[in-house]
Amino acid sequence: MTFSRDLPKRLLMAKQILNHGLEHAKKNGEINRLHSIISLDGAIENILYTIIIELHGSNKNISRFEGIFDSADIATTNTTNNKLPYKPDLLALHKARNAAQHEGVIPDQSTIQRFMLRSEDFIRQVCELCFKKSFDDIFLADTIQDHDLREAMREAEGQISKNKHKESTISSAKAFTLLISKNEEQESRRGKISLHNPDEIIKEIEYLKERIAVLSLRANIRDYQFFKKNTPLVATMSDGSMKFALHDGIEYSGANSTRVLNFVYGLIIDWEGNPS
Repeated sequence: MTFSRDLPKRLLMAKQILNHGLEHAKKNGEINRLHSIISLDGAIENILYTIIIELHGSNKNISRFEGIFDSADIATTNTTNNKLPYKPDLLALHKARNAAQHEGVIPDQSTIQRFMLRSEDFIRQVCELCFKKSFDDIFLADTIQDHDLREAMREAEGQISKNKHKESTISSAKAFTLLISKNEEQESRRGKISLHNPDEIIKEIEYLKERIAVLSLRANIRDYQFFKKNTPLVATMSDGSMKFALHDGIEYSGANSTRVLNFVYGLIIDWEGNPS
């Protein structure tokens, strides 16, 4: 079956919303539980609408959540001969979300954990059943058009999912260096930057070039400063390979590696969206 070109973005959105809910589910406190249940329910509704759109399900009687689920279930059954799982649990999740959002009745931690497990398993099953796509192979980087940058960022994302935060930070730093190089080449073709001046190999000038390139990419300076503080130094060799050097003070945590990755990803998307 042929799917729309928007399917990768739709699956990515469902995964991102789900992951947001999963992160909050792991933390204590009512506010985290509120964020979690809203996100988990939003991810489920997102994936149900994706099924309806991609499998050409009926858009009638979908003003209520159960109608959305039933329409997606019919489309799935007609296409795969399999029904969607966990309907009672997901109806309970949606009801709990309404109570939390509109009445301030927030579920306890054990209930959140149960909804978390059901939501993730449901979306994983749907990706395989309906779209023949592994949940673990849905990457933010898939929205990047440039092949080299896409592969570099896929590597960084994959390492985060395996809790290899140091390796992910290094991969993000390499992707950033690659982006700067591609941006310089693009600017050079417009006559703005000379790539062949021997003096540019001087460390101070290289740093200045990077700063200029970052400004030309409209990067947030605070985010750039955080990136520089929390990533290794990366240099491109004459053969095109990259070498990196670690420095003291880098904290390889999940939060830091994710922020570094999102900074580089944002620059790439902006760069591709504003061709010269």
